[in-house]
Amino acid sequence: MKVEYFVQIGGKNVVVSNDCETDTDAFKFLHHMHELFEDSVCTRNGQTSDKVRVNVRTDKDENEYYEMVCYDESKPECNFAKRSFGVNKKGGGLFPKNKDEAGKWKPWRKYNKETGKDE
Repeated sequence: MKVEYFVQIGGKNVVVSNDCETDTDAFKFLHHMHELFEDSVCTRNGQTSDKVRVNVRTDKDENEYYEMVCYDESKPECNFAKRSFGVNKKGGGLFPKNKDEAGKWKPWRKYNKETGKDE
């Protein structure tokens, strides 16, 4: 059976689909899509923006970094904020990194030049 997941990213409607053999496969697919794309609107310190893009960066060692990045100059708290994703060691699937180093819930973070950290 073909299962479709509808999401809005950056003001655009996107459909992600998968061919699932069983009900449990469909359930796992929908769960994974929900986990990745449920929070596709940037929210920081009382400001929100849906001007979000999916981004993959590669560093000099060819490590890849998966993230959603907000590009909204009219919302300074959101502009350049990002939501990062890690890669599972088994299977290579993505998972959202929703907590900061202190374990606090903070899915959308922004680099602070003064501290040198994502906050």
